Amino acid sequence: MSDKPIRIGVFFLSESIKSCIENIKEFEGITITSVDKCLEDAIPAGKLLEKKGVEVLIGRRGTAIMLRQNLNIPVLSFPNSTMGLLTSIKKGFPKRKKDFGLCL
Repeated sequence: MSDKPIRIGVFFLSESIKSCIENIKEFEGITITSVDKCLEDAIPAGKLLEKKGVEVLIGRRGTAIMLRQNLNIPVLSFPNSTMGLLTSIKKGFPKRKKDFGLCL
């Protein structure tokens, strides 16, 4: 089991997503970097986060596609439900044994 925090990058333009991110940031063992960029504007920020050791990125569909094409870390798309979000995060960390909870 790793004692390092889980490092997640989240790309968004929505205020509701920003609010959810702020709630999640308070959980011990999770480090979230939020970026208010999308589509091709997200690529330079994604590369910087990858270089800084972020383990997985999450973005809306088009942004996620562009990031996947340009990065070497897992990139997840925002699902349509809270359960889908939790499932996506779990899939993004298949090698991590650490459990964590989210309150959305």
